[in-house]
Amino acid sequence: MYYAGIDYHKRYSFVGIQDEAGKIVLERQVPHNNPLIFEEIFRDVGGHRWRWCMRLG
Repeated sequence: MYYAGIDYHKRYSFVGIQDEAGKIVLERQVPHNNPLIFEEIFRDVGGHRWRWCMRLG
């Protein structure tokens, strides 16, 4: 299973994905003017079940 974190900023977001062992699989900055990159990222790391947890604050 992979775990993803998304740090949302005003002009871009930063996506980080780790595997169960904590090894970094992907780190990427995503500009908000091209939101399709989010779809591309999660498709490329696809084939895995995703669980979503949101933390605000």
